[in-house]
Amino acid sequence: MKNLASIALAIAVLCVANYAGAHDTSGHNARTSHAASIRHSWHDHDKDSDTIWFNFAFEVIDPVGSDDGLRDDDDRTFDRWRDRDPDVAEDVVDESAILEDSPIYNEDEDDAGRVRQTWYMPHIHWNHEHPAPAAPGAPTVSATAGSTTSLDVSWTAPGNAGKPAITSYDLRYRVGSSGSWTDGPQDETGTTAAISALTAGTEYQVQVRASNDEGDSGWSAAGTGSTSGPANNAPVFSDATLTRSVAENTGANQNVGAGIPAAMDADGDSLTYTMEGADAASFTFDASARRIKTKTGVSYDHEAKSSYAVTIRVSDGAASGTVAVTIDVTDVNEPPEISGQESLSFTENQATELVLTTYTATDPEDPNASITRWSLTGTDAGDFTIDESGQLTFRNVPDYERPADSGRDNIYTFSVRASDGRYYGYLEVTVTVEDVNEPPAVTGTSTFTYRENGTAALHTFRATDPEGSSIEWSLSGPDDDDFAISETGVLSFASPPNYESPTDSGSDNVYEVTVEARDDGSNSGTLEVVVTVTDVDEGPEISGRQSLSFTENQATDRVLATYTATDPEDPSASITRWSLTGTDAGDFAIDESGQLTFRNVPDYESPNDSGRDNVYNLSVRASDGR
Repeated sequence: MKNLASIALAIAVLCVANYAGAHDTSGHNARTSHAASIRHSWHDHDKDSDTIWFNFAFEVIDPVGSDDGLRDDDDRTFDRWRDRDPDVAEDVVDESAILEDSPIYNEDEDDAGRVRQTWYMPHIHWNHEHPAPAAPGAPTVSATAGSTTSLDVSWTAPGNAGKPAITSYDLRYRVGSSGSWTDGPQDETGTTAAISALTAGTEYQVQVRASNDEGDSGWSAAGTGSTSGPANNAPVFSDATLTRSVAENTGANQNVGAGIPAAMDADGDSLTYTMEGADAASFTFDASARRIKTKTGVSYDHEAKSSYAVTIRVSDGAASGTVAVTIDVTDVNEPPEISGQESLSFTENQATELVLTTYTATDPEDPNASITRWSLTGTDAGDFTIDESGQLTFRNVPDYERPADSGRDNIYTFSVRASDGRYYGYLEVTVTVEDVNEPPAVTGTSTFTYRENGTAALHTFRATDPEGSSIEWSLSGPDDDDFAISETGVLSFASPPNYESPTDSGSDNVYEVTVEARDDGSNSGTLEVVVTVTDVDEGPEISGRQSLSFTENQATDRVLATYTATDPEDPSASITRWSLTGTDAGDFAIDESGQLTFRNVPDYESPNDSGRDNVYNLSVRASDGR
């Protein structure tokens, strides 16, 4: 940081020196003074990489020709980079242009007659690196004189030219050539140290690292040495390798074969047992019983992995021995594994040949084998079928309103079963039948014969909505205008039908109408109805006056009215059979041509009608002979 500060000061002085003195511009001799200022600052963008930036700005204030005492200025910035301290002149790189170290000055005049002075200042950036020290060489390790439990360690300081001074050293050690490291003496300022509280007659490895203000070096290569005292005998297993087995699919916390035989130690030291190796994470180890056990969360599958390898290590605290253990996963004849949907939804009223889903099965012992032995079992298995390809179907069309499942709740439960010829694999399945808003079902007679001229109702129809909705009746079809239906489903002709004058669309006395029942969900059920109107032998149809007035005392041969008659079955036939009937029929006569006359001259003062009120009531009758 001292070098950095001196550079900033040097540039600032240079800028002030260059500005000092008079700078006259033609046409501006009236200017009497200038005020100039210079600013500089620096900041560390990235402390870890020691990248330092210096920023300089120079401003000139010219009060001449300006009411507010200020004027326009023009600032420029240039970049310059160094890869070491800025007081080192070489290795200067500028990505845009190489500039002189001193500021660049320019002066001109604007349109308002004001002086414009421009100062161009460098903007300098460089990397300032202080690396950590290199690692020392391997230390020298030897037994401490007169002690069986300590070691003397010495080392040579690493080369450190151009780097901050080394401030301290750290040591670490371990027994033998493997195992965990233990921290030894720390922050040693010299190049020697002693490690104490060790085990007699034991070999150790020791490493050293150096530190300075910028950080730590890597660890050195290991130096090796042994404490004084009798040599320690490492514990040994009687066998170099062992084999254990476990059946596939065995659950957690089960013994994997027999325990591991105890190791022998010639020194009679206390021994500890641990498990390590490539597959150690797949098992647990009971050190006190020297037993390998299966582990929670691990699936032992012969078809996926038939064997595991672990190492059991025994240690007396100073030395250790190992035995390699191979764990075989023995095969078990497993049932087929079924794949497919376990929860299904199916809409009511669909055809039985519609496949709900298809199941597949794989035999773990022979994945390429084809499984064709399918069956169903369980509470509602009888409502379904499954074929040899695993396709599941309903045995009967499901009806939501009339569920066939055991719970009568439209939830069918059963198991799909696949066999490899020896064992069954199972898959629990639930099928839920879903409701559909169904139209009402219309019942009643669909074909009728009906005598012409009738007025009685044809038929009463019934409708049932599966969802229990109310029913609204209506008619449609080619002859719907000839009929009427009540709100209770009673069908009638709108007017008595006439066989001789049919009004049906085919003019053949065969009337076609659709009886329709609609629920409150706008679903409708229908029934096609055909009504055939049959002929009836009808009497002649008489035409003539039905109300007459006649003046008394006129001759009996005076005709009151003439009537005509037509036979509906034979309109061209002549009707000559006329007669009279009724209360006052005896007072009149009618001939074969239909002429009506009084039998006696009527006398108003002496009326002959039954009511003696000169109002005679009778019926004119014509016959077709049948």
